[in-house]
Amino acid sequence: MSQNNKVSLKQTMATDDAIRYLEELVQAYKDGKIVVQQGDKAVSIEPGEDVAIEVEAKQKEGKSKFSLELSWRAPQPGEGDEVQISSEEPEQMPAHSPGAVVATAGPEETADDEQEKPAEI
Repeated sequence: MSQNNKVSLKQTMATDDAIRYLEELVQAYKDGKIVVQQGDKAVSIEPGEDVAIEVEAKQKEGKSKFSLELSWRAPQPGEGDEVQISSEEPEQMPAHSPGAVVATAGPEETADDEQEKPAEI
């Protein structure tokens, strides 16, 4: 499914039906995958390790509202890899990826300069 799918629901239902939705949400969350489907639309999401939770409760003039929002970011490649700092080099250095910045000789040490220097004996 594409990254920008959206399914939303706003309706009045019996309390027992609302509780059933919440119980199904909790079970899907525990299973590690939440699939929301409405007609021919469906969104499948996998909760992240760290989840931001926003809770809001309001009550005014005979009307109450409770909102719960869960959000997380998909892990990025390399994210979560342990970072180590030491004076020891690893047995095998990682290969440079395309587009990586690699240190090169400065302007005073160009290949042309080396050709003009006499050979050392």
